Amino acid sequence: APTATVASPAVVAEPAAPAEPAAAAAADFAGVSLSAGGTVVPLEEATVALGGAKTAWCGELSRIARESRGSALFKAPAGCCLPYGAMEVAVAEGGLADRYIELLAVLETAEPEGGALDAACQEMIELVSAVRPPAETVAEVLAQLGEGRLIVRSSSNVEDLEGMSGAGLYESIPNVRASDQEGFGK
Repeated sequence: APTATVASPAVVAEPAAPAEPAAAAAADFAGVSLSAGGTVVPLEEATVALGGAKTAWCGELSRIARESRGSALFKAPAGCCLPYGAMEVAVAEGGLADRYIELLAVLETAEPEGGALDAACQEMIELVSAVRPPAETVAEVLAQLGEGRLIVRSSSNVEDLEGMSGAGLYESIPNVRASDQEGFGK
């Protein structure tokens, strides 16, 4: 399950706390380790387990910049993290959890030949593309980062590990306004 990183001009963002029923439904996704509450996490608090290696390293750079006490020698952009599980919470809140789980099962078992895998991939892309972060998440990102333009990116828990590069696995999307919930959610 990917995590989103939102940057101002390099920020990591995470959705706000979900309603209890959605959180419970999201916690039922087999094999997906969900963060507690799905809240927007300040970048300096991000860890590999919470948001991936790139997010954790961005958090480390933020801590180093803060400790340099504003020195012109080292600065880092503001950021926040939408932790793993945020997408699953949004899927559950959108009433799409059952289909999402069904598609995951198909993706795990479908044979590459015959078209079933391609069809399931396409449907999953459409399902996930239709999901938007809750308004509370967008509001929390705005509270942490302000109205400026952001760079939003996703990370994976299998990206940039020792012995493996995830370069090019996900897109970074520049010039996103957090106040535009539809654009921010894409």
